[in-house]
Amino acid sequence: MPLKKPQHFHVFSYGSNMLIDRIKNRVSTVEPVGLYELRGFELVFNKAGKDGSAKANMRPSHNSSTVHGVIQRFDLQQKPLLDEAEGLGRGYELMSFKTVLGNRNSEVHYYIARDSKYLTKRVPFDWYWDYVYYGALENQLPDFHLETIKEVPFVIDQNIQRRKHHDTVLEDHRRAYSF
Repeated sequence: MPLKKPQHFHVFSYGSNMLIDRIKNRVSTVEPVGLYELRGFELVFNKAGKDGSAKANMRPSHNSSTVHGVIQRFDLQQKPLLDEAEGLGRGYELMSFKTVLGNRNSEVHYYIARDSKYLTKRVPFDWYWDYVYYGALENQLPDFHLETIKEVPFVIDQNIQRRKHHDTVLEDHRRAYSF
């Protein structure tokens, strides 16, 4: 009997895609699977975005650092949509690790920028920072991870049209989690 091709794709989200409303705008069939800690990496905001700001990234760590995030599943047919949104081949590379999901050994993918020509010393825009922070809150990531995100500086995006677009997506989250 021939092996059955997978119909779903698993991704480890640790940045803006942790917020379900954000990733549903990219891949409509997404479903959260569960929280995950990827050991041997640390969360940084150093991937150069095409909008001139920094995006979330991971870099290998030689200490006991972990990156907290969420594993999500979506229809394999929608993978090109997420690849395009993430800039696969234009900064992010696709890597994977194996883990057990439910009772099955599964391959989980993640996007990471390693090539120095795609890295930056800039900071994220305010709305991008909100996606990451509210995604962490929504998924109930540990308090120390939220504190790590809170330490990340950001700048106000001066592009009013882009701000309005993202503010619309974030409006309910800002209201629900107002400090």
